[in-house]
Amino acid sequence: MSNTNENQSEIDEVSNSPQPENSISSVSQQDDVQQRSTSNNHNPPTRQRQSPWTIIKSFLFRILMIYLVTRFFRRPTTVHPTENKTLPINPAISNSAYMPGSLYATGDLLDIYIFISEEQVYKYDPMRKPIWILNHFHYGDWTSEGTHIKFNEFSISENVKNNGSIYLHVVVTKHGYSIDPNQRESHSPQYTFWKSKRLNKYKKKVYKKTKNLLTGNTEQDEEYQKKADDNVVELLSHWHSNMTINLLDDQSSWIKGSIPPPLDKYIDFDVYTGKFYPVLFLNDYWNLLADYYPINNTIDKLNLTITVAPIQLWKWQMFISQNMRQSWYGNLFNDEQNDEDQDALKRALVETNPYLLAMTIIVSLIHTVFEILAFKNDIQFWRTRKSLEGLSVRSVFLSIFQSFIVLLYVFDNETNTMVRISVFVGIIIELWKVPKIVNFEYLPNEKWFGIIPKYKYVYKQSYKDTTTSDYDRMAFRYLSWLLFPLVVGYACYLLMYHEQKSWYSFCLSTIYGFLLTFGFIMMTPQLFINYKLKSVSHLPWRMMTYKALNTFIDDLFAFVIKMPTMYRIGCFRDDIIFFIYLYQRYIYPVDRTRVNEFGTTGETDSSIIPVDHEILGTSQNSNSQIEQSRFNFIRQKLCTIYDNSMLRSLIRPSTCVRCLINRIQYNSTSNNKSEIDPGNIFIRKDVQDLLINITGFDLSRIFHLRNNKNLDRIVYKYLTDKQLKEEQEKTIERGRAKLQMPPVLPEATENVEILEKDEMLSGFSSSKHLFMDISLGIPIRDRLIVARDVDGTLRTATLDEKRRMRQIYFPIVGRELIMPKTFEDKNLEKILERGDYEFILDRACTQFEPDDRDYIHVTHKTYEHIDQTNSFDVLRSTRHFGTMAFYFVWFKKIDRLMNDMIRRNLINDAVSLLQLYAIVHPNSKVAEYNFNDANPHDLIQAFIENEARIPDLLSEALRQYVRKTQQAIANG
Repeated sequence: MSNTNENQSEIDEVSNSPQPENSISSVSQQDDVQQRSTSNNHNPPTRQRQSPWTIIKSFLFRILMIYLVTRFFRRPTTVHPTENKTLPINPAISNSAYMPGSLYATGDLLDIYIFISEEQVYKYDPMRKPIWILNHFHYGDWTSEGTHIKFNEFSISENVKNNGSIYLHVVVTKHGYSIDPNQRESHSPQYTFWKSKRLNKYKKKVYKKTKNLLTGNTEQDEEYQKKADDNVVELLSHWHSNMTINLLDDQSSWIKGSIPPPLDKYIDFDVYTGKFYPVLFLNDYWNLLADYYPINNTIDKLNLTITVAPIQLWKWQMFISQNMRQSWYGNLFNDEQNDEDQDALKRALVETNPYLLAMTIIVSLIHTVFEILAFKNDIQFWRTRKSLEGLSVRSVFLSIFQSFIVLLYVFDNETNTMVRISVFVGIIIELWKVPKIVNFEYLPNEKWFGIIPKYKYVYKQSYKDTTTSDYDRMAFRYLSWLLFPLVVGYACYLLMYHEQKSWYSFCLSTIYGFLLTFGFIMMTPQLFINYKLKSVSHLPWRMMTYKALNTFIDDLFAFVIKMPTMYRIGCFRDDIIFFIYLYQRYIYPVDRTRVNEFGTTGETDSSIIPVDHEILGTSQNSNSQIEQSRFNFIRQKLCTIYDNSMLRSLIRPSTCVRCLINRIQYNSTSNNKSEIDPGNIFIRKDVQDLLINITGFDLSRIFHLRNNKNLDRIVYKYLTDKQLKEEQEKTIERGRAKLQMPPVLPEATENVEILEKDEMLSGFSSSKHLFMDISLGIPIRDRLIVARDVDGTLRTATLDEKRRMRQIYFPIVGRELIMPKTFEDKNLEKILERGDYEFILDRACTQFEPDDRDYIHVTHKTYEHIDQTNSFDVLRSTRHFGTMAFYFVWFKKIDRLMNDMIRRNLINDAVSLLQLYAIVHPNSKVAEYNFNDANPHDLIQAFIENEARIPDLLSEALRQYVRKTQQAIANG
């Protein structure tokens, strides 16, 4: 006989007072009338609602965890014949007759007896009558006749009214057998089994004392307030009028000891035959928490609708996984809040259209993937970001404040541990961003209370030097005009019409409720910056897809999951910002140099690192023609598209085809200078004068010490004014010598000449021989170097052989025979990311010759990285600034460099840059400018209109410069 007590309640049983054995009388009725009485107790404050897609994610996550744990703890299915636990206990049955399987076959007739009792363990009592006897039940019958439903109403005792427990006992036996153990002839313990389950559910009632903070009045009665003062937590019995009894239709060959958990807790075996009993599952999964009502003294009778039906294996496993969730998670979750989450999920499954529900589950997974990608991009951006131009820094501090309020709110409302951990991790990530946007300065002479060290924070220079900081400050000022009245109004409403636990709880609830309801206004600073700059940051379509899909997924949940109207309206707040951005994108040009909220710009990574053949005047003519033909093809196609009258209406004039073509050409270095030697132009006196003028002369920068150099011993001298002036002049001369720019030369080409081929020397040696003229007085680059190969050929040396021989016989300090790993691309990238541009350029000048291919590759790669990160100021007043400026002029990529000069008020340097442009490119429109009499503003404006590749960037910089100049003149 199988005797199992299935107590799946979520709290321990409270003690019951003794009651008469026959205190419950059964009355069978067919009416559907149901009387429910509700208590007059005060409800506790509403709990914080979790995001709907979080509920579905939690459900899927639980299924995955249960599957993994089940696979981990699964015992091997191999059964050894010597193990006693798998053999029949009855020795009369031989091993050969043992067949694993179900004790009942499909179609067997069963008799089901259903009892209701206050006893936890079933024990047969002839005086207790069942509330329902179901005879001739066909095991495994899936027809309409296999499902039986009956409505029952019964009286309850005083013990049940006073928080006592009540149980359902279901006894199953083979048809024709009796469940009375005293009838030995008709009773069979082998074919009788039962299950028991508690029908009532205990729910916690927490008493919290609240009052109106203005008047001190409360609607709570004295008893309620006394319990709140004593921190009383009551367990109140609740009732649901539905119960389903499922018989598992399964003919699997289960063997005792081989069933994986947690299924093994539900399957019992016959000790005689080794076969398993049908699983009797008392199912209350679909009983929603909201449908339970309290049992109290006002209720005399309870009704119960019982459904008996078969169940499939896979569906039973799903119910088991949900019922076992508490054992997997332990105390990490709050019981009642878990039930609320389950209720939301069940209601969605029951009330939602199946197709819409399936789509919701799919997009929930997509939402999770996009959320992880957004998290990854956020960390990646802030980890490598150096410039804060275009970003709303104050939004980061506002986000930290919002996260901190949410953290305090979840602690004040006793939210479950997992929610607390997730919020805490979020605030840690937000705090991690702070050192990326501000610098902390220690104040040694100031301390808090005379003990605690005092610090002050200063915004990063890359943020203060841009107009973004002004617009960001302006946006938050206007935002505060809207924010503070709304906060005050919301707080007054809560004070007047709602009771609160304390002033602390009131402040948290006010701020949290305000952030939840009006949170969309926190996203407006970036829109305001777009409005003031009259441009929008470039948004890659991949990022836009993430953002748009996540926004519309939230909208979908707002229709699927049942939630308050205000919360549903709040789900559409992101849509407002999204559509405003789309409108801005339509009316404003796209500035591909601005950084968006995802930390990306419009330029692709391929433009940062040009390929090796894109070097000054060294590309082969065929490559230059191919590159130019590709560019002409793109230009022709774009112009053809723009000539289409229908498509022209979709393209704004500010984002015309010329601007698009210029951007493409800017990001793909042209090679049409391959036939001209840049060195001849670089050494011209007028070019050198302009480059020196652009470089600047700052002694503090020229003689600065790097981190890897130690400070020499300081020597003090007494000098007269004349001697001091002489020392200053010497220092200036040394400074000018340090600014001597590295030469610009075309790449050296291999030009190996066969001098002689002596076949008699073929095979004479197993290695080649190199010969070098080491006579005195010969410049090192003019020394003859020849090689004798193993086949007897005498030839001139290759470039690599010349470099090695020169370094061996005439070594240069700091130069190595083998190229250092510093110049390998992966290591070079790390150095460039740190911003050590001067170090890598100085090291390249030492290691390579000016016409060396590796030297040109390293320097060009460094220049491109500086251009992409707007780090031009790092090289200003160094010997590399002029060479870098010549590189950008040569390839017509001066837009960002000129933008940096204008923003730093170096307007004369910008004009010098244009003069250099006119010299290098005599056929350009810039060469037609009159630099003697024209206004600098007019020259730059003309360049923007005629030659600029990123005109919107320079237009904004020039506009800001003119505005500051006019303000300075107005202020005197």
